[in-house]
Amino acid sequence: MPPAGFMPKVIKYQESKAERKKEREKIGKLRDQQVTAVTKTRYQTAIEAVASFGGVSVSRLLALPGLDDLLSRYVERLWENGDTKTMASYALAAMQYHRPSLKGHLQQSWRLLSLWNKLEQPRRATPMDPKLLLAFAGVFLKWRWADLAHLIILGFCGMLRTGEMFQLRRQDVVLPRYPHQSAILFLHDTKTAQRNLLLQEKVLISEEMGIKSLQFLCKGKKPGDSLVEENAPQFRSIWKEVVAHLKLEKLNYMPYSLRRGAATSAYREGMGFDQLLSKGRWQHIATARLYLDQALQELAAISIPMESEPLIRAARRLFLSAK
Repeated sequence: MPPAGFMPKVIKYQESKAERKKEREKIGKLRDQQVTAVTKTRYQTAIEAVASFGGVSVSRLLALPGLDDLLSRYVERLWENGDTKTMASYALAAMQYHRPSLKGHLQQSWRLLSLWNKLEQPRRATPMDPKLLLAFAGVFLKWRWADLAHLIILGFCGMLRTGEMFQLRRQDVVLPRYPHQSAILFLHDTKTAQRNLLLQEKVLISEEMGIKSLQFLCKGKKPGDSLVEENAPQFRSIWKEVVAHLKLEKLNYMPYSLRRGAATSAYREGMGFDQLLSKGRWQHIATARLYLDQALQELAAISIPMESEPLIRAARRLFLSAK
């Protein structure tokens, strides 16, 4: 059985009963496929928080009648206390997951959450431009995280989500055999693949720097090996230290800045919208256009602090000289 986190979310139909049984074993029980293990953990945390707010146990909470009133008061408390909107979203979703009969009966709670959405803009990752990307890579390299330095270059060139970068294994990569040929990445269990019931998605890496970084990451790896030894939580922790080192804490640069910045930079440099839509793997044209237009406006409004400029230049020079 494939490692946890890499199991396909869709399987091929097989002709015989025995083959179908074997194929379905790759998925597991149907009831376990409703949400991911990570989401289940978040649901549990959310339900425990609601139970604590109501002064009851989790089992008692799930049996209470008239939960809309309790959940409405909980959402209001989160708003007043300065908590995140995500906590409210998970609380309502978790209750409906554990008690499907509640769907359609939490109208006041969902109305409050909808109002919250209208009143408070979401916290978005600041799009990262190519020059700053190289500076981040330079700091990673200086701190002897060479694999992460090359991984963020690859992520930028492929417009990858953070989780997708850390799922990549050597067997998912086809390196170019000839000059001017693109490398190919096969992504498993992505958002787009799940929506379209695909086993995997294909991403082309045509930029020279992206291909060189991919060659670095693949060197000496066996088919089942991950491209990097670090996991996503470790990466996020180091990323925060890089942000602090470059004195960019106030500009909201997050790992998702790689994907957002790559798409925005390509859009600004004239990549055709159809090509951009395909490479970014967006499902809806209107959503992608809004996403890109907003990011362009944010990119134009960014003002890098003066104290960050020399640090960024030095880090960028370090990466380029190492290359």
